[in-house]
Amino acid sequence: MPLIDKTYSFTEALRLSQELVSGSELKLTGLYGASRAYFLAESFRLMKRPVLAVLPGPEEAESFAEDLRFFLGREDVLVYPSPENLPFELQPPHQEIQAQRMEVFFNLLTKRPFVCVTPASTLLQKVTPKEALSQRVVIIKKGEEAERDSLLVTLQEAGYSRMTMVEERGEMSVRGGILDIFPPMYASPLRIEFFGDEVESIRTFDISTQRSLKEVEEARILPSRESTLVKSLRTGARERLIERAEELEVSREAWEPLSERFRDGALSGLDALLPLLYEKLDTLFDYLPENALVAVVEPELASIGMDASAKEVVSSASRFAERKEFFVEPSSLYLTPEEAVRLIGKKAAVHLQSIGSGAQVPVETNIDLRQ
Repeated sequence: MPLIDKTYSFTEALRLSQELVSGSELKLTGLYGASRAYFLAESFRLMKRPVLAVLPGPEEAESFAEDLRFFLGREDVLVYPSPENLPFELQPPHQEIQAQRMEVFFNLLTKRPFVCVTPASTLLQKVTPKEALSQRVVIIKKGEEAERDSLLVTLQEAGYSRMTMVEERGEMSVRGGILDIFPPMYASPLRIEFFGDEVESIRTFDISTQRSLKEVEEARILPSRESTLVKSLRTGARERLIERAEELEVSREAWEPLSERFRDGALSGLDALLPLLYEKLDTLFDYLPENALVAVVEPELASIGMDASAKEVVSSASRFAERKEFFVEPSSLYLTPEEAVRLIGKKAAVHLQSIGSGAQVPVETNIDLRQ
């Protein structure tokens, strides 16, 4: 229901945003600077349903997230960042980026209402299937039994690196009956104490002082990163690898090292090979609840950002093909901008644009807005 050439008060615009249902949209212009974040923050407060805020680029996303945190606090605002890798490059994203992405997945899986802020280009990259990721959540409860050796194997398969001391997300350490682990969805690492196979206590602790901070009754632990390889996936992954290598007509030297890594389970962090692990990947939209609101800030600039990202995918694929190097089928890992726009259109969507046609929200300053 595009609303064009009408003028609404701020309160009326908020009411209209709350009435949006799947497949409907609201176009608003006249909001500038932090007033756009304020509008979205107020809409979130009133609706208490998940919001996906799409910004033109990474810098705009970080800035918008900070504005939202000013109005909502830090707990209700998360950033879903770009991997910051060139398409098809076999390099893991920085651990902090992986942690931020997994934190977003975790909160979407638990259906906790929050505002997720992301650059438009990030919508194009496909991700681990929601069902597969939800099945890999490890739940540890105080007072219950958890076979410790089996648990350690599961956590290592989930991408956690075994260290002498935990310092960063994605790490774990074992000392006698104590397991320290730093899952990406926690602000502080966890210290799990066992008595035999019984979980005696679960506490968060401070990295620098090693002192306990807070006792918790239950820990939910996701994989430390998206591309982790459990044994059940290895055979299918190697078969898809060989099939794709034959399509590309690349030499055995180009794909055999990857096959060996699949065989040994040493894939952690290579998100560019995710399509080889699963028959079909999901998108971020698959993780969004049915009632989620998608807010596109500066839609024309966001569209430019997606187009630039799509061109980079095509360019990277051409380079890999010319060098006779292995890479996955582009459509198996990336959406086209047109596909992303269609997925946005299936959600309740509000477009926030500084200038242009649309419903006008008469606001001059943030001070007037608050009053």
